[in-house]
Amino acid sequence: MVINRSHFPYFYCNVVKYTNISAYGSVVGSCAMAFLPTGGLYITGGLLRNLLGTTPDRSTDATSTGNENCFEMSTLSHTSSSVLTLFMNAYRSKGPASFLLNDIPLYMVQAKDTGLRGAAVRAEMVRGINKLACSY
Repeated sequence: MVINRSHFPYFYCNVVKYTNISAYGSVVGSCAMAFLPTGGLYITGGLLRNLLGTTPDRSTDATSTGNENCFEMSTLSHTSSSVLTLFMNAYRSKGPASFLLNDIPLYMVQAKDTGLRGAAVRAEMVRGINKLACSY
């Protein structure tokens, strides 16, 4: 049996990609259900950003967060990405309680250095505590 080399590897890559993005969307939906963040749920990291391979059009995005590093996932509804569709379907498929997710905005953080920013904030917090402890 001869297998077409140009199609075979991509089939399994797509199966893995779609399985992972579906699981990721389901976990994000479960977190939203557990925490009920009425101000919005922010997705960081590069997984979703890299799989979508797109950035929002700033003219159509009002950036309701007031931060150019975040955008609301609903602004990507104009893209015909099967990855986004699969992610959002898995995010919203929570059975009878899925109506709770309608009022929770979902944001994707575009900044690539969020870990470094968090470490800097924590370092400043520790530094402030140490200064306060030394002043007594």
